[in-house]
Amino acid sequence: APSDGLDCCPICLHDDDDNGAWKETPCGHRFHGRCVEWWLQDKGSCPMCRRQVVTMPATTAISTYDDFALWPDNIELPAYI
Repeated sequence: APSDGLDCCPICLHDDDDNGAWKETPCGHRFHGRCVEWWLQDKGSCPMCRRQVVTMPATTAISTYDDFALWPDNIELPAYI
């Protein structure tokens, strides 16, 4: 179980480890590994604070946060209409 006092995963609401080991996002929130991977693929933001989080390919991951990285707050993305 996570050390931040959570009784369950905020995504699936279960406290067991059936959905993988606990993972922490760069913004400090913890979830089951499989739950947060699924969430980020679909939503692209932290389920708790909605901060943009991107998954990094395993070969390029250089972060201490394993598979996650934060988008800079001031990033400009092209808009297509």
